[in-house]
Amino acid sequence: MYSFCIREISNKPSIIYLVCSDSEGKYYKISTGRKILYSQWNKRKQEPIISSMFSNDVNRSALVTCHILNKIKSEYQNYIYYLCSNNEKFNINILRAKINSIVTNSKLSEQIINFKVTDKMVKGNIGKTPSATKALDKALKQYIADSQVKESTGKNYKLLVGKYKRWIVDVYKVDSMSALKQSAFDKYVEYLKKEGASSNEINKLVVIKKLINNYIAKGNKYGLTQIIFNPLKDKRLSDDKVKVELLDNEIEKLETITLPAEYQLYRDLFMLAIYTGQRVSDIQNIAVGEYNKKDGYLIVRTVKRDKNAYIPYTEKVQYYLKRVEGKVRSMSGVNFRNKLNNNIKEIFRLAEIDREITYIDAHQKTITAPLYSIISSHFARHTFITRRVREGYNFEEVGKMVGDTGRVIEKTYSHLTADDHITALKEKARKLKADNNEVQVVKKVEAKQSSHQDSNFEDIIDTLKDMQGGNISVAIEYLKKNKVKMVKLIEYYTGQSKGVILDDDEFTGYLTMLWGKLKY
Repeated sequence: MYSFCIREISNKPSIIYLVCSDSEGKYYKISTGRKILYSQWNKRKQEPIISSMFSNDVNRSALVTCHILNKIKSEYQNYIYYLCSNNEKFNINILRAKINSIVTNSKLSEQIINFKVTDKMVKGNIGKTPSATKALDKALKQYIADSQVKESTGKNYKLLVGKYKRWIVDVYKVDSMSALKQSAFDKYVEYLKKEGASSNEINKLVVIKKLINNYIAKGNKYGLTQIIFNPLKDKRLSDDKVKVELLDNEIEKLETITLPAEYQLYRDLFMLAIYTGQRVSDIQNIAVGEYNKKDGYLIVRTVKRDKNAYIPYTEKVQYYLKRVEGKVRSMSGVNFRNKLNNNIKEIFRLAEIDREITYIDAHQKTITAPLYSIISSHFARHTFITRRVREGYNFEEVGKMVGDTGRVIEKTYSHLTADDHITALKEKARKLKADNNEVQVVKKVEAKQSSHQDSNFEDIIDTLKDMQGGNISVAIEYLKKNKVKMVKLIEYYTGQSKGVILDDDEFTGYLTMLWGKLKY
């Protein structure tokens, strides 16, 4: 068995090899002495491509290569026939010597071989054409100059064109003008869909369309026709189509569920998004340490808006930030988002978060589906923003937290009802009033407590003494149910002033200390 093959290198010519095997199945490679670009090689036919897309010189070289490969093929077949006729064993050295002789003679004869490339061979006139990638670069440069776009916009266009060029080289594997035809363009659109790109991302290809139509294919140049591309309607869910605020019990399920190791990081990233309100791209940057801290806030430069987000550095943010830091590597935004969203769906399914959600799709059709099937990272941002608005923060304040403008927040989150806004305003008024009267209120409360709490503490301590020998958790529940301030209780019993606000762990610790003291 034999075949001709080349390495799949896109940017430079590669040696064509004869690959064959002996009777024992051992494979050998023998150089044919001919080089060719992968984009000019017909893998199925195992021969060079002759096309009007290539220059006359390239096509003539391809004909010479075909001639030499045919001679090598004939020599190989003759050798195998000889072995079979004489019952001899395959000897790679003999075969290599025969082929090397052809290669050497071909180098000498190549100068006098003058194959004529006919129209019939290439089905059209042959003219020198640039590669698709070079044509795109040239067109983009001219487009940016003609449009006089901002520097940031120009960078985005370069990134967009760069992705298409990489697809041409790595996936399409033919860096010729055929990569700029309607058929190739459609294949690229389908490729992006399979990779999980959003409609918004795909619709940016209108820039590629303009480059091809206005700068490369204009006047039917290079045999290209005008690309047709209509913006897509997202048949899937999009951030703008469905907005769901996560409920307290759903968030609790996410935080408490025991997950397989491979899902834990994605749960932590999603929780960080819930408590910061940031987009996936910014969560990724936060996780790799791209932020500053100042006066109880994380300051993050957002990717989409290029604005600072001032994130309250709460205990939850601290907790989940500590869990994800150093565990996330930089990767393409699309890949990171898709991987996160896919894992979140599975996490929600495992947590049995299956609340039925009804929404209107892009075709105005009413759809009902369980939450775990439609969940995405954007739901975390939506939850954060909705809750901040309900708490009484205005749109500008919320915008500062998430790195957006108040106008965008107001437009996007106008779904909140009148009751929501009234509740938020009342809550904010209550907070403001409480802040203004804080000192007076504290003094009044302390005065009331000091007048009767001593006797209450005596009763509480007696009750705790009666409960000794049982489960301390029962005592904890007793204190919580009766709204006993642990600091005051400890202070009363020991005479020590703690002057701190206790969390649950500290509460339990002080009770344990008191529990032990009461025994003696």
